[in-house]
Amino acid sequence: MKPLYTINPNGSGVPKGLVPYTPYAKTKPTVTRILDLYHRLHEADALPVGPRTVGYRLKETYVGEYTKDDFGRIEKIVKRLAQSGQIPWEWISDASAVTFESWGWSDPSSFLSGVHRRYRRDRTGRQATVVEVYSEARESSALIRQVCADRGVTAYSGGGSCGPNLARKVADRALDRAVDHGQSTVILGVCDFDQPGIRGVLRPHIEHVAAFLYGTDPKNSHVLASGGIAVEDTDATVSFEHLALTPEMARDLAETDRDRDRIDAYIGSGRDIWDRDLDLLDGVQKIETEAVDPVHLRDQVVQAIEDIIDLEQLERVVGEERAERDHLESQLQVVSGALASGGAL
Repeated sequence: MKPLYTINPNGSGVPKGLVPYTPYAKTKPTVTRILDLYHRLHEADALPVGPRTVGYRLKETYVGEYTKDDFGRIEKIVKRLAQSGQIPWEWISDASAVTFESWGWSDPSSFLSGVHRRYRRDRTGRQATVVEVYSEARESSALIRQVCADRGVTAYSGGGSCGPNLARKVADRALDRAVDHGQSTVILGVCDFDQPGIRGVLRPHIEHVAAFLYGTDPKNSHVLASGGIAVEDTDATVSFEHLALTPEMARDLAETDRDRDRIDAYIGSGRDIWDRDLDLLDGVQKIETEAVDPVHLRDQVVQAIEDIIDLEQLERVVGEERAERDHLESQLQVVSGALASGGAL
């Protein structure tokens, strides 16, 4: 076992830990633009965002000055700005990081003194229709999750390798809502726009959910049921809406006339991602969700959610939650104080 204090940087030239950052003169304009962008997105409540989103914003804002080849350099600058304390770590979305933290309280008193802050009402309980948002793009998932949380919306992410297991979990949630509460479910899909992504990720995911709930695959021998009741035995429905990147959004972000023409042909070939001709997208450059302005993406997700849910019921539940949390805090303080002074429950 090697003590960490004996480990020195390996000389790779990449500064480690919390270190000052003085950029070269030629890099200063990019640094200033990145800082301005993060502060603008903070004011618009459109954080966190990751380095690829930053790269796309610079590429779109300062046309001709940046290309995708600069994204690696931009990522290094974002990291250095965080290491030097110029950008809060919480503002940066890290698509590659996953943590399963082990945690707990030191004693019953510390638990009771802080647990009220974790109290949260079920914000879907009074909704006729519950919304879920599926995102393929991991870097954008943190922003989408933040938007969804306050509105009682489940946000989840997964790629093609997640296969039927991820879809089964989605189907189970929709089934439980339908059978136990008579609630319908709408799944909003956010996915990169490219032929492999549509064919190999987004469509198969929704097709799996449909097959689990409605037996849409000809090879289905049965569907998921709760207590012998399937979704089709209820008055609830489960639906899907392709929210982003739609082909119309992709056409506006395409970089060449050739790609725009091919996307137009794809749009004209059908009504949705199932009956349009994907072969028309052969050779079309992939357009990532991170290419969308985070403010626009945030507003689009919010609008889609709020078009579906009952906002008055949501506001009512949030108000009740706030009052109940305050009451819970006052009651728990009494109990916590008794424990801290050696009393018994």
